[in-house]
Amino acid sequence: MVPVTSAQRGMRVAPAMRPDDTGDVWGAVLVVDGDLSAVRLERALRVLRGRHDALRTVFPESDGGVLQVVRSEEEAAAQQPLMDIIEAEGDSPDERREWADAEARKLLDVPFNLSSGPLWRASVIRISPTLHLLILVFHHIITKDISAQIFAGELRLAYADPKAPASEVRAAQGSELFPAENTKEGGGDGLD
Repeated sequence: MVPVTSAQRGMRVAPAMRPDDTGDVWGAVLVVDGDLSAVRLERALRVLRGRHDALRTVFPESDGGVLQVVRSEEEAAAQQPLMDIIEAEGDSPDERREWADAEARKLLDVPFNLSSGPLWRASVIRISPTLHLLILVFHHIITKDISAQIFAGELRLAYADPKAPASEVRAAQGSELFPAENTKEGGGDGLD
């Protein structure tokens, strides 16, 4: 367990008041023009999930407080398929693309359960053998703009090199980046 930041604590409280709200859901739809290997993409996602604690983190409540729990890779693998592959519907290429765009918008508008997770998801919509949409969706509690940029860059590299090993360097947690929040002197709850 890792202490939560004040921002994470606030994001954890909001879903109790608005369970279907997706205001803290962030996502991107990437157009993949060309071949897409589901095996390589799944492996790349597995590498990133193993590398970044945030992709295995949940925020359950306990005794009136919020905890940040980083699951092991084994626990995360047992809970979440790395990606969904969806075949676009429609008779013509234009119909299939229109259906895929609408489905991508729906996928971006699904809330997360912060207590049980996972707090991110990946989906591929196959429009044709050489045209796909890759939808990546995260809860804001585990990512910010810069984190998403890093994730996208690392995903590209891990996909490009299927033999790239997972990094042994663990990414910092928010509570490590803002330690003063976790002490009484810093205005936090003194969770350290």
